[in-house]
Amino acid sequence: MTDLMWARTEEVTILGTLLLAPKRVEETTGLVAEHFDPANGHQAIFTAITRVTDAPQADHLAVLQELTRSGHIQGIGKGKGAAYLHELMELRGSGDLMWLARAIAQCAARRTMSLGARRIIQIIEGQPDWDVAMETAAAELLKLETTVDDPMDTGPIGGLSLLGDFVDKPRRALPWVIPGLLRRQERVMLIARPGTGKSMVARQCV
Repeated sequence: MTDLMWARTEEVTILGTLLLAPKRVEETTGLVAEHFDPANGHQAIFTAITRVTDAPQADHLAVLQELTRSGHIQGIGKGKGAAYLHELMELRGSGDLMWLARAIAQCAARRTMSLGARRIIQIIEGQPDWDVAMETAAAELLKLETTVDDPMDTGPIGGLSLLGDFVDKPRRALPWVIPGLLRRQERVMLIARPGTGKSMVARQCV
């Protein structure tokens, strides 16, 4: 994969910074462990950081203890263990953590898009049943469409609700334009012969 698919520099920078100040993970809202490269144990490190934020002494030692407790410490840095955490801290940055987090999440979205596109090609080229191929490919395309949205937005979309809740929600009563017949923002269609006063009625309702 090309460098566009991985934000490795941003990963080590943000992890090094968070190791010294785990509570700053709040500045990376939307970033999750799955966005990181698992090769050097970055997913495990980020997970450990998020788990020690409420500790009385939230620092790199607390992260080290959490990695040891979870059994991930030996795999960090391809076997470097605790020494790799010190390497990351030396590479810490002073930049905007949210900017770094967004760069990491965007690369993760690229990888998701790439894998999804490959699945669609495999479905189209390998599924002999037309209906099954098109339905499955359409479902994959829908997944890709959601990936195009903000990769840092992992929370619920404001204003959305279940269909039943939406239908049952009481409507706000708007003021009457013609009492008992037409409310504001509603529409009515008048059908009559020319010259019978349709325009006059419309002007009176404005």
